[in-house]
Amino acid sequence: MRYHSKPQESNSITRAIEAFNEHLSDKKEEGEFQYNVELVCSPEEVQSFGLKSFALMATEQEGSISSSWSLSSNAERNRVLLSTSVGINEPKTLCFQFPGTKSTALELENVGPVKHGSTSVSESFVPVKLSVQIGERLGWPTQGYFYHFIDDELAHEYQIQDGGKWTFSATTSTNEQLSDEVVDGHEASVIVLPCKIGNTKVSRQHLLYVRNKLSAEFMQSTLSAEWLDENACIVDLDEVIETRTAKLIEKPKQIGEEVIYTIQAGDSLSAIAHRQGLSLEALLALNPQHEENPHQINVGDKLVLERKSKATQEIEFHTCQLDPETNQRETWDGIAALYNLLPRFLLELNPLYLDDPLS
Repeated sequence: MRYHSKPQESNSITRAIEAFNEHLSDKKEEGEFQYNVELVCSPEEVQSFGLKSFALMATEQEGSISSSWSLSSNAERNRVLLSTSVGINEPKTLCFQFPGTKSTALELENVGPVKHGSTSVSESFVPVKLSVQIGERLGWPTQGYFYHFIDDELAHEYQIQDGGKWTFSATTSTNEQLSDEVVDGHEASVIVLPCKIGNTKVSRQHLLYVRNKLSAEFMQSTLSAEWLDENACIVDLDEVIETRTAKLIEKPKQIGEEVIYTIQAGDSLSAIAHRQGLSLEALLALNPQHEENPHQINVGDKLVLERKSKATQEIEFHTCQLDPETNQRETWDGIAALYNLLPRFLLELNPLYLDDPLS
């Protein structure tokens, strides 16, 4: 296989893509063979992200470009199969363009057709929308660069566009030479990662986000497999694919004066507490039925995440005072008793004191 780090102009591929768009609904004379490529996504994503920009290049024996693709999907597995008819069973070259451009994003040599009607695939790809983690939160950056490495070499550099849109364009940078030139017309919000090429999993891939463009000196003197493992995100394709088909996390609901969460498969009380910004002790205080054995929970059980009592609604603050008899300051136990709260729950409502309650 061969990846083009530097996008290459290819008018013939552009004509192929235009033909695909024009004749998507037309029937093409079926050959004895076909070529299949798999996308791990939904049909709607194929359309909205422009992921149908594939073409099988012409050969000496088969002089036409194959670019009229039929689409079938498996909603349960979140897979899309693109198929194009092939007349001759021979090695082909598969090209994928950056959507809306004349530039080749990748080129794979020696891909093989299969018998007509077969759903077998040797090449598959997954589109990913990249975010960055800041503390406990994820967000889309509005400036900086994304870098995609395959087998420790730069596959593509993406420059995030100005204007707060968190979209990006590929540059013409290569592993040997960085460039500030961006691919004209290319503005995307997803990166297409190869999952399987020639029936072999593309296992070593990294994604990197930086605020400032990498320098040529850095690429030559510092960048290495060890540096990528330590500083970039190693792509776990199995986890990426599993995440795409995972169920969405159940959102807590307001019911009366309580915020309720329904326990889902795979949940634990500690994980739920972490997601909601609570300590396990605070969650158990709100749900005393689980205090004796917090490890025994059932899917479908209801958990209280927040309780808005009249007391807590009417009284926002308590002014700590000295006990006139002992001349000692009030205690957490004494203050909590005034409002019918557990002391540890009162402490959770005042997180500034969590590290040193006696302060």
